[in-house]
Amino acid sequence: MKYLKRIISIILLIILSTSNLLAAYADASEIETQISIEEQSETNDISNETEKQMSDEDEIINMLFENCYDVFTQYRNEVGIYRDSILLFDGTPYHPSSIAATGIGLMSLTIADKKSWNDNALEDARLTLRTMTGHTEGFNPDVSPNGFIRHFIDLETGEQAWDSEYSTIDTAILVTGALFAKKYFNDPELSIYVDELFNSIDFQDALASLDTGGMYMIMDADGKGNPNAITLPYNEYIIVAWLAYNQHIDEPDSLAVKMWNKWFKTPENILKKDYQGIPLLTDNVNRFLPSFTLLFPYYMVNVFSSSADYEQYIENAYMADQLWSANTGGQSYEWGNGAGNNKSTGYHADAINDNEELTVSPHIIAGFIPINPSGRDDLLALYKNNKGVYALPSNDKEILWRYSRKYPDWESDSIQAIDYSTFLFGLAAQDKDLGMNFFKDNNNFFKAPDGNVDERGNNENDKKSEKDKESEKGKESENGKKSENDKKSVSNNGKEDDNAGKHKTSSVSVQTGDTTNIMIPITLLLLSACFAIILFGRKRISLCICEFRRKN
Repeated sequence: MKYLKRIISIILLIILSTSNLLAAYADASEIETQISIEEQSETNDISNETEKQMSDEDEIINMLFENCYDVFTQYRNEVGIYRDSILLFDGTPYHPSSIAATGIGLMSLTIADKKSWNDNALEDARLTLRTMTGHTEGFNPDVSPNGFIRHFIDLETGEQAWDSEYSTIDTAILVTGALFAKKYFNDPELSIYVDELFNSIDFQDALASLDTGGMYMIMDADGKGNPNAITLPYNEYIIVAWLAYNQHIDEPDSLAVKMWNKWFKTPENILKKDYQGIPLLTDNVNRFLPSFTLLFPYYMVNVFSSSADYEQYIENAYMADQLWSANTGGQSYEWGNGAGNNKSTGYHADAINDNEELTVSPHIIAGFIPINPSGRDDLLALYKNNKGVYALPSNDKEILWRYSRKYPDWESDSIQAIDYSTFLFGLAAQDKDLGMNFFKDNNNFFKAPDGNVDERGNNENDKKSEKDKESEKGKESENGKKSENDKKSVSNNGKEDDNAGKHKTSSVSVQTGDTTNIMIPITLLLLSACFAIILFGRKRISLCICEFRRKN
């Protein structure tokens, strides 16, 4: 019992040290948990802020999308015909109907039906087609002997307006809109009117020359093409050639089929012009085209929705458009060579090197969104910087439309339906309820012919299985998300990296605190061991060791 008090003291010292050690570990865990909670809270704050920003931006885009459709309801009259333009100031409307605007109006009804913006969209489409086929009392469209309709017609009677021509391209856009509506609504009554309209026109009559690919832009009153109004490939008149091709697809020796296969099946033989190393499609090697010449067919002609060759030129078009705008002093979000009214001439189709007023067309930016998703951010930048923002005089709803970088005080006085269409289409293509597949499905309205050509006029080898398409869609979506994340990282000026740095610093702090708290009880344990050696003495320790060896 000589050393009992000393042994008890040592045991108590060891227990105390162990308790301190356990307490230190508990403190370290508590500190780590607290910092982890703080980090998580900080991360959640950043995430919530990002989500709120995304939610606000989605709200702006959705507002612009729905307001865009509202504009198309204002073009429409009581017999279902669409006006060429509406005014952006209080005044008496005076524009007649544009038959191309009516074609776009039919497509707008399919979008409104899909979005549940118009419960009577089908009946509205029926009324439009009844009227355009002469089945509405008092309305008879002025048509040529081979079915082509005047570009502008009276809203109430269908008679010629503004001394306008029998237009091949405007008739084609009307028919394309009707076929799109037929495919979407799949309604027997509507289909009867659409088929009547389509079969009343021979689009092959608009083809002028197999050798040059020339097409008549105007039909004379006798139903013959005007030789003084011929256009060459490429431009939006590919829509005319596509309709002609499908009307005569079972006639391999017809001009329509031969011309399509030679000039339009691929862009190989089409005229091209480079802008700073970017090859662009054109109808004249001495000029560039407005961007709408690619966007109209992109949404209306299925070959554009499925041809990688054409898609490359669509991509080239938006890149060249952006580059030209940057070269002329525009902000990165200020681009879009489109058509519409302007300050000097009343109306102009802008193009690279042919946009003297430096006019920005938001409807072109929107139209390219499926190919250039960052265009969505450009629209948001325009809206947030109050550039090209107009309030509709009828209801004060906000829209984006043309403005001039050269004349910043100029404001547009009207908005043209055919030109504004690509704003509606582009925002529809990025909408979760529609997407680009909405257009791919509904502009694919011709039956597949026999042989090695499908309903789009493509080679069978070019067709992709649904599985391949879904796979590519997934990759595009993943790449798109990656690209958007990269852009957000750049636009945040390194804020995310700064936050990451803060998290690393906190982690180091936890480790330092752990070491400091744990070393104290460990030191006490070591001191306890030393104290035990001193108490028992070296001799006592030696005897214990000898006894241990003897037994083993």
